[in-house]
Amino acid sequence: MNGVLSKVRCTLFLMEVKSDMQRIINTIEKIFLSISLAVLILMTFLTTFDTGGRYLLNSPIPGSYELIEKYFMIFAIFLALGTTYRMGGHIRLTFIEGMLVNKQRTKLAFNYIAQAISIFFNVFLLVSLIKLCMIGYHEVWDATKFKIPLFPAYLVATIGMFFVCVCMIIDFWCIKSGQSCLFKDGESENIEETTVL
Repeated sequence: MNGVLSKVRCTLFLMEVKSDMQRIINTIEKIFLSISLAVLILMTFLTTFDTGGRYLLNSPIPGSYELIEKYFMIFAIFLALGTTYRMGGHIRLTFIEGMLVNKQRTKLAFNYIAQAISIFFNVFLLVSLIKLCMIGYHEVWDATKFKIPLFPAYLVATIGMFFVCVCMIIDFWCIKSGQSCLFKDGESENIEETTVL
């Protein structure tokens, strides 16, 4: 009787931990997506005003192109990577999967291999970004009238990639149940709708 109770307690504890972890990931994802959307809106306005100033007033905003290139694009892309992954929005090549329609065990093995390769590749990118952060700590971008450090952009790219790696590693244990985000077809049914503003 004690063995059954301890198994039930262990199962309930693991379910609670999984629920808490999912809540934390959803919260981080909402924060990252909100920042990404705000930066995207800011980037749109800056590009519009710069273009208007350049062609209508013959006076562009100094350094706007470089600011968009070195900061805003990094923030918009890397902070939204987690949402893109969790929605199944990445490109997948499914020609092998199409040949294995009736062979469930083989298909499952290929899914594990694909997830492991994806994790390895993203961890490789994460290590490269960490190295870039360490090398570029004192690197500055010399704009027309001011100097801007590039470290914050490198740091945001590293944090965004780290979040995707964590999501992929957690999803590795969801492959057997068919709930891994890597194998979704752009469905967003399990992702809570994010409302900004």
